[in-house]
Amino acid sequence: MNETEIAGHLYNVAVRRAQHHKVKFGPGADADLRGMTVYAAAQIKGAAIPQQDAIRTGELLIERLVDEMQHQAVILEGAGGQHVIGEETLRRARSLLCPSWPLCP
Repeated sequence: MNETEIAGHLYNVAVRRAQHHKVKFGPGADADLRGMTVYAAAQIKGAAIPQQDAIRTGELLIERLVDEMQHQAVILEGAGGQHVIGEETLRRARSLLCPSWPLCP
């Protein structure tokens, strides 16, 4: 896979995970996640481990990031909160999980 394909794949993993939680990304979080997946794709392409292993690591981390975003949304808004997870939930999730290779610097 090239970097564009890897980034698209990781973004799709994030979207599927959000759908699992019955939420979607707000526009700011969406843009930030797209940027994170582009960064991760570049890291994966330059990795010293097999590409498929690096991609799997990225998949697991982005799923964990979305899970944490959903958890932070519940903390901020309560269990019956919005169906959109946004920049604040992403910021909180990143503060707990980053730096983590390959998604975060």
